[in-house]
Amino acid sequence: MRVFTGSALVGVSAVLAAALPTVAISDPCPALAVGVHEVMAGTSKILISVAKATPLSEDEGSYSLAEAEARLEARRGLMTYLSPGLKQTQFSGLIDVSVCRSNGEVFATLQLDEANVRRAAKMQDMIRESLTKNPTPKP
Repeated sequence: MRVFTGSALVGVSAVLAAALPTVAISDPCPALAVGVHEVMAGTSKILISVAKATPLSEDEGSYSLAEAEARLEARRGLMTYLSPGLKQTQFSGLIDVSVCRSNGEVFATLQLDEANVRRAAKMQDMIRESLTKNPTPKP
């Protein structure tokens, strides 16, 4: 059984269909393999990070913890993938975070527009350069 969730768990298929009309129950969970993938969307490259976590038991609390762990692992995977080009551990341009369940496992998918990462890194460099040229006077 697959249950797709957004930010909150929806357990009934009828409610799910009404709450998340863009997600079909027949969609694969996850749509891509675990890891970081590059997908072209028009002129922009989208980075998609997929991570998996296994709940310790079948109760809802364990599934909630597994969802949080999967989201963190997806972010960590993306940061590891991007780390050679980033000087800090911040990134912007997050366009989607989704969670799905399949066969007792939880998967998180995070999508990031790479152009936004480059713009954010450029802005950080400009701010850093400005602060270097005009440091704040110390009292």
